[in-house]
Amino acid sequence: MRLYELKVWPLEQEGVWRAIDVTDRQSLHHLHETIKVEFGLAGQHLYCFYLSDKAYDAKKAYGGPGADTPHHADKTNFASMGLKRGRRFLYLFDFTAERFFRVLVQKVRGAPDGGRFPAVSGRQGRLPAPEKPAPDDSRAACGPIENDLRAAAAAWAQGKRPSKGALKREHDLAVALVERAKGDWGMVKRLERRLGVDVSGWIAGLPEALAAEGFTAEALAVIDRFAELEPESLLGDRGVVLVGAGRIDEAVEAVGAATSRFPEDAWVWAKGASVLARAGKPLEAERGYRRALELAGNAQYLRDGILERLLALLEEQGKAGAAHDLAEEENRRRSRNER
Repeated sequence: MRLYELKVWPLEQEGVWRAIDVTDRQSLHHLHETIKVEFGLAGQHLYCFYLSDKAYDAKKAYGGPGADTPHHADKTNFASMGLKRGRRFLYLFDFTAERFFRVLVQKVRGAPDGGRFPAVSGRQGRLPAPEKPAPDDSRAACGPIENDLRAAAAAWAQGKRPSKGALKREHDLAVALVERAKGDWGMVKRLERRLGVDVSGWIAGLPEALAAEGFTAEALAVIDRFAELEPESLLGDRGVVLVGAGRIDEAVEAVGAATSRFPEDAWVWAKGASVLARAGKPLEAERGYRRALELAGNAQYLRDGILERLLALLEEQGKAGAAHDLAEEENRRRSRNER
């Protein structure tokens, strides 16, 4: 039996890590459970490991129960992955909050007899004290619709997409939720914790699903209503829906509004750039992606997603040389940061 000595740290917090030992007979799900306890990750949210060390790389995604991925964390043990010393990969907890962690294989050796694993063999850095929870008023406010919300969010998490008729009902359910939340996104998060399902993930995915079925007005209504509660997460989707409906001028205007309101948000810029590319404005899209890269800083999971889109755009414009230079520059940057 082999033992994998791993180092795990949150990407958004410097100086904090945990050393976790797992055997080759244990699965990625065992590692997930240990990370969740060690880093105080609350709630029953979807999670995923990206063995390519690139966020949202579908081909190398190993998701937990309910995640729509080609590989499954609970059915993948360490012996099957061919991991060697120095290998890095990503762990994502909660697709809405996007809590990213990096995992480094520090050593692979024979497992001692009689040990109990997974085991935490080292810790550095303190985790921030959890905030005192606000009183949970979600039951009183959302009680009449919470069974429907639980069913809709659970089905969404399992990759089950509703029929066209059911989508319209889910639009009505989302409108009812925002009315009951009375401008308090915190209430939505408290409801989510109490129900144990990813309500915010369902909300985030609903506009695009509605638009795909031709419900453009309903998709925009969901964005506008929930943007009152959480504008940073949803306002950028307005341009996506509009460009998909062929309303190009409105889509471009929506991109400008979102980037003006959140000028320092890398993902808002990246989402806007994707809209501009679809709107037939490649030069503006390129500038948007490059600005997104500047804002992403050392958040490698963000940089990878933005870079992939920018390189594809450059290739489409016949700028293969610029794409090559950018890729090389990014590789050098990554190497410097990993020293």
